[in-house]
Amino acid sequence: MNDEQEIPFRLTVVYSRQSRYGGGSFGSCDAQYAICSDTASSLGLPVHDHFADVGESSETLARPAMQELIDAVKEGLIERVIVYKIDLLVRLLALLAELLAIFEEHEINLVVVADPNFGQSSASRLASNIVAAASEFQQDLTRDRLAEMRMALERHGKRVAGQISFG
Repeated sequence: MNDEQEIPFRLTVVYSRQSRYGGGSFGSCDAQYAICSDTASSLGLPVHDHFADVGESSETLARPAMQELIDAVKEGLIERVIVYKIDLLVRLLALLAELLAIFEEHEINLVVVADPNFGQSSASRLASNIVAAASEFQQDLTRDRLAEMRMALERHGKRVAGQISFG
């Protein structure tokens, strides 16, 4: 970028995510954006962009809007990311650590609406890591229970999923 094209200040943006497509005209991402925008307004921060992943899982960073956000962060265009809840960014602890390292490297101020003190102290970071680890553990337990249930159904000759066999 030459001097004429540089942005004079870094931007405040909102990130939202919902794992399922909603059928209505006002979905979860819209609600998250409204709440985050209200928070930004109360802090005197204009929101310049909204990165929304609709119908995307939080088990990976390979989501369209998340990748756009990370690219913008690495280009130095963003100063602050506002998100409603931390688990909307990512639920796996290792990926959360990776994302927070990117934010820290590029001096991003992360504002979590549901946890205004997120990341401001050692105790806050510890609590966030515990919550993230518990969330990941819960997902693993659910995945294991579903796998066990499928195996039990198969042992009893019940159809689990897929196309119905002919013959």
